[in-house]
Amino acid sequence: MWVVKNLLLVRVIKGRRSFTLLFYKMDQNGEEITFAAEFVENLVQDYENEARVEAAWPILVMNAGIRTQVWNICESIGQSSRGVPATACRLLERFLSTSTQKYLSEQRDSASWERYKITLGTQIYLSIVACIQLVAKNCDRVSHVPASVMRAVLMKAGIQHTKAEILAMEIKVFKTLDFRLPTWSTLETAEFLATLLGLNKDAKVKSTLTPILDLTEYHRDVLEYHIKAWDEATNTPGSSSSKPGVVSVHNLHISAGAVCAAARHAPPRARRAPRNTCDTCDPREPGDTCGPGGSDGEPDAPQRLATILRAEVAYLRAITDVIVKRILPQRKKPTPNHLKRKR
Repeated sequence: MWVVKNLLLVRVIKGRRSFTLLFYKMDQNGEEITFAAEFVENLVQDYENEARVEAAWPILVMNAGIRTQVWNICESIGQSSRGVPATACRLLERFLSTSTQKYLSEQRDSASWERYKITLGTQIYLSIVACIQLVAKNCDRVSHVPASVMRAVLMKAGIQHTKAEILAMEIKVFKTLDFRLPTWSTLETAEFLATLLGLNKDAKVKSTLTPILDLTEYHRDVLEYHIKAWDEATNTPGSSSSKPGVVSVHNLHISAGAVCAAARHAPPRARRAPRNTCDTCDPREPGDTCGPGGSDGEPDAPQRLATILRAEVAYLRAITDVIVKRILPQRKKPTPNHLKRKR
C-alpha cells in the first residue's frame, strides 16, 4: 500500500494475478472515498457476465405479490435498509431460475413437472426467508437474524415452518447458487456512482437516493414492463443497437437510473461542479472536462454515467424517465407487517 498526497494505491493479489486499486480521498478527514477506474471496470465486467448468463437462461422478475412479502418480512425483522429487500428479491429470482434450469436439464415427464411447481409454491416462504437471511448476513456481518425470529414472523401469519426447515433451505439456496452472493447491493452501487459524479456531498441527493432506489426496486416489474416497451419501440429490426438485450434491466443500470433520478431533484447550485474538479475528469489532461452540461453548467448525469459504464445514453435516460414519471408519482411501498398465507 502506498499513499501519495490524496491518492491511495492498494496492490491486490488474487491467485497468480495482481492489480492496483486507486482510491481518491475526497476530504482531509478521509470520510468519503471513491474507487477509481479499476473498480468501475470490475462493475462493468460483473454486469457483462450477468448479461451473458441471463441471455442463455433468463431470470424472471418476481411479481408484485411476492415482492410485497419480501419487503414486509424485511420490515418485520428490522432489515429494510441498506438494500436488503431488493437484494433478497434478486437472490430469490436467481435461486428459482437456477433450480428450474437444473431440474429441466434432466429428462422429466409432465406429471413430475407439475409436482415440482407445487413444491416450489409450498416452499416459497421458506425460500424467501432463506434469501433474506443470506443477504442480511452479507450486508451486516455483525448482527444476523436467527431462524427462530424468522419462524416467529411466519407463525404470526399462520405459516408453519420449523427452525430446522429454515436453516436447511438457507443451505440449499446457498448451495444452488454455487456459494456465490452479490458483493454489493444496488444501493451501495448507486452511492458509489453518485460519488463518481460528485453528488455525494449534496444533502438533498443523499436523502432522496435511498428512497428512490428502494421504491424502484419494489416496483421493478413496472420498470421492466416499460423498458421492454421502450426497447421494442426504438430497436428497429436489423439495427446495431448497443442496448443490452433487454431480458431484464440489470442491477448496474437500475443503480445508474436511480442516481440520475436523484440528480433531477437536486437544486441547481448542487449540480454545479468547479471547473476541472469533476471526479470523472483528469485535470492533468488538456480539455478533459465535463463539457456541455458538465462542470461549466448543470451536469448531464445520464451522459456522464453512460461514458463511465460504457452504456447507451438513451437507455439510461429511458430508465430515469420511467423512474421519475411512472414510479415515483403513483407508486407506494407495501404496508408493513402484513403477510399473506400461501394457499
